[in-house]
Amino acid sequence: MTSLRQHFEYIKAIVDWSWTLAILLLIGYITLGQLVQLYWAMVFFGGLAASFGLFYDFSCEKLRELNYLDSYELQNAYIKAEAAQKILRQFATKNPGVAHDSLFIQAKEEINNIKTKSNEIYKVKVNEQQRKASQQKPTQPPPQRTTQPSQRRPEQKQENTLAKERKKAGETRGYPPYPNNPKIPPPGYPIKVTKNLTGQKHKGIYYTQDDPDYHKYDAHWWFESEEAVPKHKYRKSRRGSKKRKSR
Repeated sequence: MTSLRQHFEYIKAIVDWSWTLAILLLIGYITLGQLVQLYWAMVFFGGLAASFGLFYDFSCEKLRELNYLDSYELQNAYIKAEAAQKILRQFATKNPGVAHDSLFIQAKEEINNIKTKSNEIYKVKVNEQQRKASQQKPTQPPPQRTTQPSQRRPEQKQENTLAKERKKAGETRGYPPYPNNPKIPPPGYPIKVTKNLTGQKHKGIYYTQDDPDYHKYDAHWWFESEEAVPKHKYRKSRRGSKKRKSR
């Protein structure tokens, strides 16, 4: 009777792990190809233990890739790792016996490392961008690019990612908000835009840094200057700047 009960508990654990993998695919932590490999390992190469081991390998790969991501991609990696932590925690709660597997524990630790390191690298890159932006002189011509094509790949990748985000948002200029810091402007993009108007000519409002409501609302999009804001889509805040208000 005990062995039969253990058998059904193991079947339940496999079903719960399958749902867990499906949700991890949904949030983008694993890809469809990785999901197929995990199922293959679970069915043909030793059940859950093999699947946990392969999942740990995938997490190790993601940790190594963090050094090549731009600031926006690092924010996404942080969010996905945080969501994956919660999903694995729910699986462990439902299946305490299986969740004590050493490979499963290592996988959870690796996800925590991804979350920690992505946040650390993100802060370093943002500080570096802000430092470079403060050192640049507006009248100084842009430096000549003498790097080899292979050295431009990370920069080109970041430009392609930004172009995709602009197309997705229906904008031709500007920068998307950081997923878990929507009130913080990206370096070089200080103009905040909201998209909270309905039944009006404009879709939203834009705020300059001296506006009293600048830090009040989450950003829908950021622009590099007030001139870059498409005025047919966004109107200026009617409260005006702090300087005008104090006069």
